[in-house]
Amino acid sequence: MSKTVIAIDPVTRLEGHLKVEVQVEDGKVADAWITGGMFRGFEAILRGRNPRDASQIVQRICGVCPVAHATASSLAIEAVCGVEVPENGRIARNLMLAGNYLQSNILHFYHLAGQDFIQGPDTAPFMPRYAKPDLRLPPAINAVGVDQYVEALEVRAVCHEMVALFGGRMPHVHGILPGGA
Repeated sequence: MSKTVIAIDPVTRLEGHLKVEVQVEDGKVADAWITGGMFRGFEAILRGRNPRDASQIVQRICGVCPVAHATASSLAIEAVCGVEVPENGRIARNLMLAGNYLQSNILHFYHLAGQDFIQGPDTAPFMPRYAKPDLRLPPAINAVGVDQYVEALEVRAVCHEMVALFGGRMPHVHGILPGGA
């Protein structure tokens, strides 16, 4: 019986740090482990701070998805305090979340992971991280990938602007606070 463990560390083109290990036995995946080894310590940073500051502090966990962190911290404080968010506050938060969700997914698919598939110049970021096998698009459809890459930049900018309009700025919005928006 042949047994091999393959490790990819770090996994590239994503926000944060990640390690993937795969145990292969007789040519099949027998087990797998994913480890996010970076301790960011925001729980410790928040200790002793005014809870109203949490939504502003925790957004710094990630510049790609700060709205989710601000919302989660506000929801936690609201649950502890028994606060109900007014309907307009809920709608405003959801619009910010939607804009951030769209820009984040566009960023990941086209501008981070997509670099491994679109044939661009033989320079970063268009060089595949793991060149065996080369997974770049064949020439016949590569032009479509390049066009979509450029269009995705424009759509992502619109999503960013939407979040900034409702949240006061982006990244790290000012408009999500415990009790509403």
